[in-house]
Amino acid sequence: MPSYEETYARHADRYEELVRHEDRGHALEALLDRVLLPRPARVIELGCGTGRITRLLAARADRVRAYDGSAHMIDAARSVSLRPNVEYGVADNASLPEPDGAADAMVAGWSIGHVTGFYPDAWREHARRAVDEMLRCARAGAPVILFETMGTCSAEPGAPNERLRDLYAMFEEDGFVREVLDTSYEFPSPAHAARVLGFFFGAGMEDKVRARASAIVPEWTAAFVRGR
Repeated sequence: MPSYEETYARHADRYEELVRHEDRGHALEALLDRVLLPRPARVIELGCGTGRITRLLAARADRVRAYDGSAHMIDAARSVSLRPNVEYGVADNASLPEPDGAADAMVAGWSIGHVTGFYPDAWREHARRAVDEMLRCARAGAPVILFETMGTCSAEPGAPNERLRDLYAMFEEDGFVREVLDTSYEFPSPAHAARVLGFFFGAGMEDKVRARASAIVPEWTAAFVRGR
């Protein structure tokens, strides 16, 4: 199992293989359909990865500017799906090349939560900078959406560790409202599920998925929304 940093720097294809099988019930699309009304003229996305959420946004906004800190992931996003109303760029979550109030909606998918692992002794500062940057770029009253994990291959939703629990509490203290979504994976076979999830989450997860012997693997997502 490579580190998350290594995956994002070198294994975009394996990451795309993971995310393309998530959200069998289209819960993310339903959430975006509710929140992104009226249709936004411009959406800015942080941590776009290979463009899984970007593609959903492109169908629901006039223009999308999608950023990721990894040039490797941005290159993969362009190759997977190059939409005429999407522009990609490399940028850190805490320093976007955008003017104040530029967006009619801001979205960050499974990106800010990584600071709890990347910066275990200073994650609050890094998370605060990223959220403040999103609020700076959003026009007054525009929706700001944060997607974060609430558990993989778990029967019930819950923050996977104490730092993420504290991060989610910080979001809510900042006025974000949490909604838990069932975004379970569906793979072609149980063996495929174990292989793909094991690469991203490690041998323990691979064993857990194999023991379930199902092509459907539970995944829970928290959508934190402010400003709708």
